[in-house]
Amino acid sequence: MGDPPLRFHLMIGAARSGKSTAARILAAQLQCAFGQELRYISSSQIRQELYGDRAILGRWPEVEAVIHEQLLAAIAAGESVILEASYVRRAFRLAITQALPLPVPVQWIGWWLDTPVAQCLAWNRQGPNPLPEGVIRRHCAQLLQAAPVPHRQEGFAAVVRLQPAQGVALEELIAAELGRLDACVRRGANRDAAYRLHGYSRLLDLERLLYLIKLLSEHPKLTATNSAAAEEVDGELEQLLSPLPAGGLEQQAAALLARLHGACYGDAAAVMADLQWLDQCGFSSRCLAQSELALPAIEPPPWPEHCARPCSGLPRLADREFFTRVFTVLRHLLRNPHDLQSGELIAEHLANSLDSATGQSWTARQVNAALNETLTPYGFRLPYRSGRKGYGLGAALLSLPELREVSELLALQAEHLGDSRAAAISTALQQRLTCIDGASSGPPQRRWLLTTPPPLASRACRRRASAAAAPAASTAGAQLELIEAAIRQRQRLLLCHSRSSYRQGSQVQGSQAEAVWPVQLLLHGSRWWVLIEHDSIGQPQGLLRYLELEAVHVFQREQRRGRSVERHCAAIARAQLLEQCCGGLCFGNDLPSQLAHSHPPVDGVRPQLASLRLRCSPAVMADIRRELDRFQPSAVRLAAALPGDSWGRAERGSKGLRAGDDPHYPYPVEVDLPAWVLEQDQELRRWLFSYGAGIHLEAPSELVAELRSWHQAALQTYRAKGHEVDGTIVKTGGLLRKGAPSGGAQAFCDHLLFHDSRWR
Repeated sequence: MGDPPLRFHLMIGAARSGKSTAARILAAQLQCAFGQELRYISSSQIRQELYGDRAILGRWPEVEAVIHEQLLAAIAAGESVILEASYVRRAFRLAITQALPLPVPVQWIGWWLDTPVAQCLAWNRQGPNPLPEGVIRRHCAQLLQAAPVPHRQEGFAAVVRLQPAQGVALEELIAAELGRLDACVRRGANRDAAYRLHGYSRLLDLERLLYLIKLLSEHPKLTATNSAAAEEVDGELEQLLSPLPAGGLEQQAAALLARLHGACYGDAAAVMADLQWLDQCGFSSRCLAQSELALPAIEPPPWPEHCARPCSGLPRLADREFFTRVFTVLRHLLRNPHDLQSGELIAEHLANSLDSATGQSWTARQVNAALNETLTPYGFRLPYRSGRKGYGLGAALLSLPELREVSELLALQAEHLGDSRAAAISTALQQRLTCIDGASSGPPQRRWLLTTPPPLASRACRRRASAAAAPAASTAGAQLELIEAAIRQRQRLLLCHSRSSYRQGSQVQGSQAEAVWPVQLLLHGSRWWVLIEHDSIGQPQGLLRYLELEAVHVFQREQRRGRSVERHCAAIARAQLLEQCCGGLCFGNDLPSQLAHSHPPVDGVRPQLASLRLRCSPAVMADIRRELDRFQPSAVRLAAALPGDSWGRAERGSKGLRAGDDPHYPYPVEVDLPAWVLEQDQELRRWLFSYGAGIHLEAPSELVAELRSWHQAALQTYRAKGHEVDGTIVKTGGLLRKGAPSGGAQAFCDHLLFHDSRWR
């Protein structure tokens, strides 16, 4: 057997806890009992030599460099060391016991002066150079509350806890602990000898890896800092460390780890190796995003061949088997957050899930041990939060399909509502999803068309969502699930569209149903619509129609293989062209006419369009110009504003018309539309008729006659010129309101509301 390793003694405690006194007693007893040559190193003495005053803290790296020199000198001389400093944080202790390179293994013994804060304050007041009490209180809190208490797994062969001022002399306490020290060291070494070591057996390396996983799960934008798509720094990261250092992910992550947890964790080369290992073991976003991907087994790197086996304490995770088990659970939680089913115990659920995922046998006890070793101690879960509803680490709360749907909804909000914040988040999310799984997963299942702007979530939509989430799915929820499943699989549905029969619950005969291709869901006019394409025998494309979702009854979904993505996308593209051409959802009932307006013109000949002509009052023109955005710019003709009128923005469309001399209706408007829109579109009629006497309709003649009949019917109902109801004056075609708020010098902004095609 070789010579026993040198023993270095580290005094740990708050300021004024009695470390210096205990160090002198320890040195005297070691020299008396064992005849050891001792070197006493004190951070206070080093500050006295460097700065001329013990009270000057100075720069810790300078003090640490002197400590390192004296430790090397002691090793060269074969001397034991008593090192006295505060070392109230684990990062400070690891920087000495594990991060500090030494030429030979040493046995570190920790002597923890666990002195009550009241006693520390009393001794401070009695001393010649009292410290600020806040320093002492902070040290005590860091030792007992804000950080893990000193433990042998930090690289100590043993940690001796001394509690002075407890009625026993400090000399007696130290003598008793010295008598038990060798036996305590042997017991710990015997436990550690059973461990199969690996590359993360040291606590410093293990904690750096865990802190790195936590950092990346909480700040996913950090992984995109090397790409041109992520020029902006995450605001939360900027608060932690600003500016972030230049370089790659490893430099920035190392700097953040050093800032958050301690300088000993900020080794960029070690962080780079950690990142490579995480990618190899399936912790990267590329692996976590693909549920069907066979994940590699967790295999830690080997223990370095050039390093001797540590002669000081190791954590439980130093054992290869237990490390593999814990990190398998950790990866599973990152991959499957909050997948707990109701009525299941979380540990049993995770054990069953891990059985099927890994092909190995797991018990609830093993899962609980892994959770207790990772989630709570390292901040993945707050101690007062239970895991009864499942675990979700960091920002991993949604599955990849759900994230795709969120990305689509954000893109819709950004595009149609002009929400800049939604645009920024949507862009970042789309970029990250593209990095995860490459190309897009296909056309979106849902869209918005804001001719009549909807709220973000209508009451009907919430009712359907609640019904779908119920344990026993309602009829409406089941119908919606069938439609969405058919859209995803591009399969046909057998359905009927009958509002009266659907709402009244009467039995609908199968003969009334027809087989159609559901293409897309559309939120329009505060209602959900489903775009369908009819089968057209002998033609590659069928008639497109929009059906109100609440009036649709689905009989069954075709189980055969769906049609091609190309045909599905072609139907969506045709529908969007028709929406622009028609300015709404009325596509008519004639397939040749649809095809003529949804395809490029043949030989430059465009299909014939009918013209809607009207004249507006100045007040109506100021409002109607916004509504004309629903139509193609090439189909709209307007007149420029007269002197004294200003619309605030440029109108879409041609200025080919001239304002008239009529003082009531000076502004002409012309819109070219398919004939079926002017004949059938009820939405167009509601829009035009809502302006009352603010417009003068001129063409087509059939629509003029319909409007005249509508006005006559209204006048017969309200024979008086005007009457008051609940304080509001109602006047046909007028703009008069009673009780309008008067202008004021001050206003308070409460929130933003998107309503009636405008942000308010």
